[in-house]
Amino acid sequence: MRRQGVFSQQHFDAHISNRAFHLCSTDYGEAIVLQPLFANLTTTAPYISCHVASWSDETLQQLESGALDLALYVDGDLPADFHYRDLFIDRYALIVRRGHPLDGRSYTDLDAFIGDVADFPQITARYPQGRGFANDDVLKRLGAEHYHVAFATPYFSNAPALIAQSDHVMLMPKRMAQAFAKYSPISVIDLPTQQESFQYRMIWHERSHRDQGHKWLREQILSACSHA
Repeated sequence: MRRQGVFSQQHFDAHISNRAFHLCSTDYGEAIVLQPLFANLTTTAPYISCHVASWSDETLQQLESGALDLALYVDGDLPADFHYRDLFIDRYALIVRRGHPLDGRSYTDLDAFIGDVADFPQITARYPQGRGFANDDVLKRLGAEHYHVAFATPYFSNAPALIAQSDHVMLMPKRMAQAFAKYSPISVIDLPTQQESFQYRMIWHERSHRDQGHKWLREQILSACSHA
């Protein structure tokens, strides 16, 4: 255990504090939430450090014990002694290489979208579930029956290189897709449905709820997301 007891409401000054915050996230949260957060911290809190761990089945227990301060993840049920704050809603989009047969398409009909996308090999993300991983198989949830998953990875950051050199396609959260498209030769195609939208949130335990430093960090994350 890294700390004992519940934090007190001690004074916190971000400009001079050298506190280390321990966070938990997937690479999606790092890219969409923590990257803009860290950019702000370089000027507002130059001596603070943030250590990021991967999400696991032990994350909630680590938040409860104090080994972690805060976690980023999608919406879901939490024990009664946990708090959360929704940060934003994201939806899914399709990414393809520039020049791909689907590049430049626009869809209003879901069946037409599924039919076209299912003709190409799929890359899927894998997300933490219990002690293992589950495929984020969006195409299956949309109703597709026959398609080929050629590659499954727990890291969204692999996607641009994999997509750019092949006719493979990938369904991923739109915010991540748009971030990749800024520096990779890929195109983003909107889904003709919002049924796969999800809430992304920050999670923390009651033990740190009233801590002034922790409260400051939560406010910084909210600010970073509101300007992203």
